[in-house]
Amino acid sequence: MSRFRLGILTDEVSQDLREAIAFAQQFGLQALELRSVDNRLLHQMEEEAI
Repeated sequence: MSRFRLGILTDEVSQDLREAIAFAQQFGLQALELRSVDNRLLHQMEEEAI
């Protein structure tokens, strides 16, 4: 059993989180890393938006 999970940075695929999730599911990826969503950096977003 591998200790690694193949994943992506979602904003490398799309700024639309739904599109990035669909892409990951299509290719059987097991991990997603969020850096920015809707052209906003995650650490700059209000908690309610997350």
